[in-house]
Order: sequence, then C-alpha cells, then structure tokens
Amino acid sequence: KEVIATYMEYVKAEDLLAQVNANPASMAMLAMVNSDDQGSKQNGGVYDNVAPKQMVKPFDDFLFGNPVGKTGVVETDFGFHVM
Repeated sequence: KEVIATYMEYVKAEDLLAQVNANPASMAMLAMVNSDDQGSKQNGGVYDNVAPKQMVKPFDDFLFGNPVGKTGVVETDFGFHVM
C-alpha cells in the first residue's frame, strides 16, 4: 500500500473514533455506513460469539485485553479498525 493511502485510512479511522467517543450510540450507524468489512457491516460492526485467538492478533489483543467500553483504533493486515 502507498504511504499516503494508509495515512488517509488512519485519519479516517481516527475521525470515526472521535465521532464514536462523542456519541457512543452512533457506533452501529457509523459502522454500517463506513465499514469495508462485509462480515460485520450489516450488523453495526458487531461480531457475534468471538472467542479469544479467533481474530488476528492485534484485533484480538485489543478486544480481549481491554475493559468493555474501551475505544481505540487498531491496525491489522486488513486495515484500520475502530473499536
């Protein structure tokens, strides 16, 4: 990937995170409108029944290594994830 494209994706993810932090109830709608992940997009960004070590390591580490309600941007080989 080009550095500029990656940077723009990061900036978009950080902007979405700021919107989520300002209004947590907006997370599902923002995911449905902005996500490239067809696996969770229609479910408002939610993955049902995810077990530890089922996702890629950075995603898994954030998901299971933080308390419920913690938000952040995580980078994986699939891109940036607003969590």
